[in-house]
Amino acid sequence: MGYPVVKITADGCTLKFCQQRFLSDGSQDSGEFTFELNIHQIEGYSWPIPLKLIHSKDQAMTHFIDPKESSSNVVQIPSLDGLLVNPGRLSFVRVHYSGQLLNGINKMIQTGQLGPRDRLAIIDDQISLAFTGQLPISELIDLMSAYVGESHHIVWDSLYFGMSHIQLLLEEAKIDHAFDSCQVTLAIENFHKLYQKMAEPVLNKITWDAIPGEEGNDTLLRPMIITILGKTGYKPVVEEAKARFSTHVDAVLKSGQESNQIVPDLRKSIYATCMRHGNEGIFDALLQLYEKSTMADEKMKLLLCLGLPSDLKLRQRAIDFNMSDAVRKQDRYATFTGFYSASAESRRDLWNFVKENIKSLPDDLGSQSLLSHVCSISCSGFAHFDREKEVQAFWDANPMKCKMAIKQSIEEIKIKASQLARDGQNLIDKLCDMTQ
Repeated sequence: MGYPVVKITADGCTLKFCQQRFLSDGSQDSGEFTFELNIHQIEGYSWPIPLKLIHSKDQAMTHFIDPKESSSNVVQIPSLDGLLVNPGRLSFVRVHYSGQLLNGINKMIQTGQLGPRDRLAIIDDQISLAFTGQLPISELIDLMSAYVGESHHIVWDSLYFGMSHIQLLLEEAKIDHAFDSCQVTLAIENFHKLYQKMAEPVLNKITWDAIPGEEGNDTLLRPMIITILGKTGYKPVVEEAKARFSTHVDAVLKSGQESNQIVPDLRKSIYATCMRHGNEGIFDALLQLYEKSTMADEKMKLLLCLGLPSDLKLRQRAIDFNMSDAVRKQDRYATFTGFYSASAESRRDLWNFVKENIKSLPDDLGSQSLLSHVCSISCSGFAHFDREKEVQAFWDANPMKCKMAIKQSIEEIKIKASQLARDGQNLIDKLCDMTQ
């Protein structure tokens, strides 16, 4: 059945509503309907929708969209100032603001007029709409720019998801597509600068170290912000992470001073930052920590981060170690997950490994669920239709029991390929034109 997305446009102080079923692959029902244009609706794909609207200095009203009454798709309000539709996300819909209205939303976010629940709802909806082609990607970038200094971890969860997806698309655009390589490189650099501009004020506020009695929000936010800034290569964070890592390694392997060890909440963030921007020395230190550790969760953090090096030889060492007797079968997926998130080159290394070892992989991983996971991440990060054909041909020739996971992965490739074909150049142009 699904659920609706409600598009809102403004003509003066007249709001017009148009609903259609939301589909995550960006396709549309053949019977997209809008009473405003008198197009026939498809039975079952229209909903009665109660919507609360806030406008004009916190004045509120409730509006009911009735599929049987065309007049319910138009409403008059005194002013567009401060307009917010579906505050608190009380109705189960996605809200699509037109460009003019979205500019007003941007200003409200920048000036701190919205609470975390509404900030989350807005960015979550617009990310989904942009990735399905209903919202121009340039408008999404502008909206993300309004979240500089965002202070709540639930909002950053959504921002991190959306921006990680954009990062993946840009990485894939640099390898498999005919985009200008220099342009893509500049776009990635500017995207990282935007990321840093958004996250740096947050780290400056909450700092690296927890204080007694701090809010749980800050405790949850700190490792995420360090991970983000580390992933983008923000120099002060990379240097601090490496300094803390060096002290931690000495404390664990030599002195035994627990006070010098990294607090558990920050270990994965710091390990990951060091390995992304580290060398063989960092890799060897992670291996030593793994061999020293007796805690299962600590071992999993280390295994994941062993999958993050940028150097090809270190990635091969990571695979060799991961498949050795030193790593339990049920833990091997962690390093492969690191490969998926590290870079486009790492994803291709993982795909090649899976292809070369497909016969032994079920036994190497030890369970059907882990096999499904690894088969999925080995190919789902691709974003080109030619890759989709290659992946489909391989799985047709090498059928596995995890058919649903493979089918979903191929669908993900199609979706990402469609996104790049549709919005790739606009995204690159938007980021290249940005001045920080």
